[in-house]
Amino acid sequence: MSYFSDQEQQALAARLAPMTNPVRLVLFTQAIGCETCPATERSLRSLAEVNPLLTVDVRNPVLDAEDAATYGVSRVPGIAIIGERDYGMRFYGAPDGYEMVSLLEGILLASAGDSQLSDEARATIATLSSPRHLQIFSTPTCPHCPKAVRLGWQMAIESEHVRTDAISAVEYPDLVQQHRVTGVPKTVIDGTADILGAVPETQFVETVVGAAPPAS
Repeated sequence: MSYFSDQEQQALAARLAPMTNPVRLVLFTQAIGCETCPATERSLRSLAEVNPLLTVDVRNPVLDAEDAATYGVSRVPGIAIIGERDYGMRFYGAPDGYEMVSLLEGILLASAGDSQLSDEARATIATLSSPRHLQIFSTPTCPHCPKAVRLGWQMAIESEHVRTDAISAVEYPDLVQQHRVTGVPKTVIDGTADILGAVPETQFVETVVGAAPPAS
């Protein structure tokens, strides 16, 4: 039985219809100590049913520790979005509500293999010579969050220097406290700088590129 209603399945199929190349979702999950893991696995398997170009691989972070290290996934549920290559796109949490919108955007971008950013943004990102790790906090009820997450996905696809984690703030209170998340979307850059709200593309890209890299 599908995780989604028939109407939702049809809407998801229409949303993923533009996929042109395969995308693999590598889900790290465990039976103990993760309340949202079973629902996350069910939702991803149901999502894969709507488009043959989308597949789901399930891993256990303990039993498959080598894979977890390879993908850099340290929490469950954790999803690596893999297109033609690993673009460094990760989603942490159960993708419900507007967070499902963010996941779908990531799938479509990974399938296209193109950031779809403006020429100006691409030129700015091309000047980036050091790594950037983006952690973008969102909630299922935040309608503005998918815009911020999409920009993070786009930067990860455009540059091998950028890794983007979309994080459901409702599931990881320790990260919320650590990064002082009092509102969403909030983008944390290398744990030292941040962007509050869903800002325009130019501002987002320039802030990420201009942020000082973390001290080694």
